[in-house]
Amino acid sequence: MTYHSNNPESVRFYTKLGLGIRRARHAQGWTIKQLAEASGYDFNIVGQWERGDCRVPLHKADKLAQVLGVPLSQLVAANKEEDMDYRTDNERRFAKMVGMLIKEYREAKNMTQYQLAIAVNMNHQVGISRYESGKTTPSAYRLAQIADALSVRIEDLTPSADNILKAMGLNK
Repeated sequence: MTYHSNNPESVRFYTKLGLGIRRARHAQGWTIKQLAEASGYDFNIVGQWERGDCRVPLHKADKLAQVLGVPLSQLVAANKEEDMDYRTDNERRFAKMVGMLIKEYREAKNMTQYQLAIAVNMNHQVGISRYESGKTTPSAYRLAQIADALSVRIEDLTPSADNILKAMGLNK
């Protein structure tokens, strides 16, 4: 698996490309699994591409664009990141709570984002930064890796039911 470099321009490009793939997929009303089947790629890798966890080879991005019926340039068109966030408000709140817990435990262990990224086999700390800011929600697999690297239980990195209800305004 090829991760993009720490070069900020490369990170922005592949993050934007991944978000563009997600936007085009949602416009078609497709699931990741449907796009993966239509393109012949594994659904796990398509999800990683969409999240910007790894670089999409351009010839594969071109194939995805063809399957989605859009020009490749549309997948990387300039759009505001918030316009490409398809999460509900509650999903955003949950992501922020998870991110705050990751940051709290990482700082308690005196680890940098870079050190945590290396510990969970990510070649850049941008993903950790996105998790901690709530911009991206880690998959269960990635969250388990982070918990292991921080020597905590995965439950320690997930908000309690009471905190979730409070964030949703359902429990005071």
